Amino acid sequence: MRFALGEVGFKVVALRSQVSQKEFEGAPIAANGEATVSSLTGHAESLVPPLREKCTEAGLKDVFLYLAGYLSLGELAWEGVAKKFKEMSIYGVCPPGYRQDWRSLT
Repeated sequence: MRFALGEVGFKVVALRSQVSQKEFEGAPIAANGEATVSSLTGHAESLVPPLREKCTEAGLKDVFLYLAGYLSLGELAWEGVAKKFKEMSIYGVCPPGYRQDWRSLT
């Protein structure tokens, strides 16, 4: 994901897996980044819901939030997973192995 976003011109801040929301929110501010990448390894359903609000509180109201990979621990079909996260104000949601142009994620 870091490579793909960098290829289309984003300045990416890459974090290790399972970082706290505080670290996730602060990374773009600290590094003047446009995108932050972190692995949620299946726990996105519990970590993402308050993220948009936290970003807004941190002055990142217009930040684009992208998620990719294995986002859900359950057996939900990908379309259901994507719909769930888009309803949480996630800008782009990609399945594992996504290889397309990230600018098309609206």
